[in-house]
Amino acid sequence: MKNALPREYPERPILAGLAVVRRGDRVLLAHRNKGPMPRRWGFPGGMHEVGETILACAARELLEETGIEAEPQSILSAFDIIARDDGGRIRTHFLLVAVALDWRAGEGAPIEDASEVRWLTLAEAERLETFPDALPLMRMVLAR
Repeated sequence: MKNALPREYPERPILAGLAVVRRGDRVLLAHRNKGPMPRRWGFPGGMHEVGETILACAARELLEETGIEAEPQSILSAFDIIARDDGGRIRTHFLLVAVALDWRAGEGAPIEDASEVRWLTLAEAERLETFPDALPLMRMVLAR
């Protein structure tokens, strides 16, 4: 992306969208192999681009990372991920916006940033090592 904020030591928080996709009683999780806390299960997502809505961002990132098409419905939640260096300076600051999407097409494959993707029930996800936000967001999207 042209003129992107640096991810480390940014001047302001970096906005990203998370795709929380429901397909019946299952939600898509990706086994992340990059970024903070690799080897945990979480949601596909990525950086928001100028001129796109956060709903469109989540749908685009989902398609780019998994090949799945889904219809964005609403914002579920937003939260900050802030990491400091040893000197106390803010090294990274992301504002993550979780978007509920309804599945439309595609089974999913790990195209970027993940080693595996799976459609999981809440009970199945509870047995995995997930990001702290994964299970609460799964509960939210399944309750819709």
